[in-house]
Amino acid sequence: MSCIGRSALAGSVVCALACVLAAPAAALGQLDPTQDEDVTGPIVAFADRPVSGVVLRRPEGDGFTALDPVLERTVLNQIRTRTGTALDPATLLRDRRTLDRLGRFERIVVEALPQGDGSIVVIFTLDPQPLVQAVQPIGNRQLSEQDIGRLASKLLLNPIDPVQIQNVARDIEKAYELLGYFQAQVTPDFGEVEETGILYFRIREGDRLRVTGVRFNGNAVFSDRKLRSQIETSVYSPILDRGRFDEARVEADVQALLAFYRDRGYVDVRADWQRIDAPNNREVIVVFQIAEGERYTVRDILVDYADAADPEFAPRLSPDQVRGLMSIKTGDVYNASLITESVEDLYAALAKLGYTLTEVAVEDLSDAQRSVVDLRVAIRQGTPSRVGLVTVIGNDITKTRVVLRFVELEPDTPADIHERRRIEDSDGDRTQQQLERSRFFGPLGRPDVRVVLQPERVPGDPYRDVLISVQETRTGQFNFGAAVSSDTGVFGQISLVETNFDITDVPESVDELLARRAFRGGGQTLALRVEPGNERQEYSLRFTEPFLLETNTSFSAETFIRTRDFDDFDRQRIGAGVGVGRRFGQRWQGTLSLSGEQVTINDIPPDRPVDIFEAGGTSVLDSIGVSVSRSTLNDPFLPTRGTRISLGADQAGALGGDWEFTRLTARGVVYVPIREDFLGRATVANFSSRLGYIPQSTSAVPVFERFNTGGAAFRGFDVRGIGPVGIQNDTGELGGDQVGGNWELFFGVEIQQPFINENLRLVAFVDSGTILEEPGLQDYRVSVGFGFRVIIPQLTPVPLAFDFGFPIRDEPEDDERLFTFTVEVPF
Repeated sequence: MSCIGRSALAGSVVCALACVLAAPAAALGQLDPTQDEDVTGPIVAFADRPVSGVVLRRPEGDGFTALDPVLERTVLNQIRTRTGTALDPATLLRDRRTLDRLGRFERIVVEALPQGDGSIVVIFTLDPQPLVQAVQPIGNRQLSEQDIGRLASKLLLNPIDPVQIQNVARDIEKAYELLGYFQAQVTPDFGEVEETGILYFRIREGDRLRVTGVRFNGNAVFSDRKLRSQIETSVYSPILDRGRFDEARVEADVQALLAFYRDRGYVDVRADWQRIDAPNNREVIVVFQIAEGERYTVRDILVDYADAADPEFAPRLSPDQVRGLMSIKTGDVYNASLITESVEDLYAALAKLGYTLTEVAVEDLSDAQRSVVDLRVAIRQGTPSRVGLVTVIGNDITKTRVVLRFVELEPDTPADIHERRRIEDSDGDRTQQQLERSRFFGPLGRPDVRVVLQPERVPGDPYRDVLISVQETRTGQFNFGAAVSSDTGVFGQISLVETNFDITDVPESVDELLARRAFRGGGQTLALRVEPGNERQEYSLRFTEPFLLETNTSFSAETFIRTRDFDDFDRQRIGAGVGVGRRFGQRWQGTLSLSGEQVTINDIPPDRPVDIFEAGGTSVLDSIGVSVSRSTLNDPFLPTRGTRISLGADQAGALGGDWEFTRLTARGVVYVPIREDFLGRATVANFSSRLGYIPQSTSAVPVFERFNTGGAAFRGFDVRGIGPVGIQNDTGELGGDQVGGNWELFFGVEIQQPFINENLRLVAFVDSGTILEEPGLQDYRVSVGFGFRVIIPQLTPVPLAFDFGFPIRDEPEDDERLFTFTVEVPF
């Protein structure tokens, strides 16, 4: 028994409630049974009387007892009838139905007991449903009890609900289907759950289905081989772990075949599939049924403006302009993909003009007798919008001017942002992408940026304000770890990096400095790196201002000490440099740099080439350089598409250094996605090239500045393992040690295929090139190989690389190496 909200007359109420558990309510009246058959007693007659108590009880044997405390609190949180309020039959009915919707009770009876003082005690008799206390699978071998337990966790400590239990059984069957067990049957056993609370799932797994054949029926235009290349379903192979029958994959293959045909003009194509089961119920043949139909061409493109009824309407794109923007033209073979691409191009064009709510649709009007189709382009243009105020919120530390550097939505320009879809080349989407890539925002590195076009200030106002919401993240990093590379040996890594530094934000107090509220928010980068190692060491301090004086000009300054131990000599470089860069649009950048170094070459064995001895000792090297680059890569660390090219020219000795020569370089890389599997994993090919030339003779260029290659730059060969060899200092004869050259040519092809998931990739490659004293193609080397990349996002965004290279064309003096690797392990 539970008495809720006792009044001042507590004693009499307690006595009345004590009687409630033993005596039924007087039946002086009853609500309409069609309203609720389990609400009884003189409720209507007692309307508006004060409620002096609310009792919650459950049946037990021949009597009643109190509810479980947790269940009691749940009920009290749901009902609206309270002690001290006036009795309302309608509220009581709603309470009854609310409790029924909880699904926790088999039967609910609500009664009213009049008291001697004229008040009413409301009694809820609640018969709880049995709960599922445990789930026990029987007959499972391929799925563990833990796996099934996770799928059935929603049932625990909840009332027995046959519908929900059957849904869980279906979920378990779907889990088996993902493993290839399409004949698995999961049957819930309700026999003991009401008495013991244990729900048994009896499982009959059956056999895993293997695809032993893929066939095509009805295809006359395209061969089986061509169609097979468009689908993911394949014949079983235990070595490659493929060929498991997956119904969802087969359905996706049907859609892929339809898209393949429609992209080639077959508008009326139909496709379906069927399976042929083997007698052993372990194997299946998948048959794709295809009705190709006729090939259609585009006869005409009709443009329809849905806004044309408005007397003030004026189309911003004329019908001819619409046709010109579309990728598909009159007379072309019908192509569904080009039509989709055309729609996106029209959206982008109108968004550029500020039409934020444009709607574009293309309808096919086919003429089967002539095998032609007219495309009806329906455009609802809407009204144009212009950018009003641009407001930034959420930037507690980062200066607003820094955020606005990435914003391409300028006030009083067309609002190039679509409210209903992403357009990759729009100002709005580029703004969001650039803010996300800045790495200033997002909890724990997960970008959290929203660019939202605000409603009209007043109806008809063309100006729309833009709200940019950001959430800042930690930009200061202190890292330490270790790395090992076949090129540079083992070295430690200690770095202190602040990517949102502000050199002008001087702290006003020690507390402000300790709280990291100073020297932050300016978008600059300050990086201190210490990397001691057994073969190389580097100590550097670098400062970068990417937007000098809020312009597209950047400034950087660096000081460094770098040492490197080679087999032929040891090298130390102490120097500093400054650079000024300029961005031209989003893709082009030019840089002017100035550097000065003191270079020391020592520890030269006596049998090494004369060229090394000529560069020995300490010398001064200065350089003025200019470079220009263009990048369209979609990701700086793991690109899947795009290009990057760079051209550079450096003049050494312009400021009076000990060496005077000119270096010209060109580099390029192209990433091309070859295919994408049904899980969205892309196979990517990249083509890379390098070209370098120093017009002066090799005697004018120190050995440490000549072109050399090998190691990770040319797999299959050792570091500095390719190129012209020099005259031995001790014998005066031609030796076997490379001294570099004034001409470098390299071309490589690499294919990366995700294996299991995106974080493990298989690699196949071909590297080729040469190092010579003069331009040419002599002594051209070629190597082939394979490897893999391991990506551990929690440790480093740079993939760990492991490659095996095999030279198939080399020279006798080359230094070869089978295995090339780079491993970084932060602590």
